[in-house]
Amino acid sequence: MNRLVVFICGCFIAVCTFAQQFGERAKFDPEQFKVYLHEFIAKEVRLTEKEQELFFPIFDACKEQERVLFAKQKRMWKKPQTENDCREAIKAYDEIDLKLKQLQTNYHKKALKVLSPSKVLKVIRAEEKFRSEMFRHMARHFRPWQGPTPPHRPMKK
Repeated sequence: MNRLVVFICGCFIAVCTFAQQFGERAKFDPEQFKVYLHEFIAKEVRLTEKEQELFFPIFDACKEQERVLFAKQKRMWKKPQTENDCREAIKAYDEIDLKLKQLQTNYHKKALKVLSPSKVLKVIRAEEKFRSEMFRHMARHFRPWQGPTPPHRPMKK
């Protein structure tokens, strides 16, 4: 009887622990994300207060325009039915891609007016580093899909 009670209690504790771990996920807060990104870039690049005041409005405007273009790209993939629809979807995707590249070029030109070229390059690298660290963090803490692992393949000799 004691073993059964201990087993049931153990199962209950395990279920409660699992439910707490995966029960409620924190909601994404775009404003908090922006604050983290600004802090990370300012720290990595060692921006002064004045540089931050001049640079981040340009940076935020560029990111807002990028989000609009990314949203257009996402909406564009409406599962084309015909070959002609597929051709048009590819063409539209390429046009948006070109607009994104032009936007980045314009952003870099504006950033070069308020920061030195070395700091602009550091900003670009810091943004990439932030993105990779954020994905790494998400991979460690949020595992939405726990699908089967691929079969082990022995190494060839």
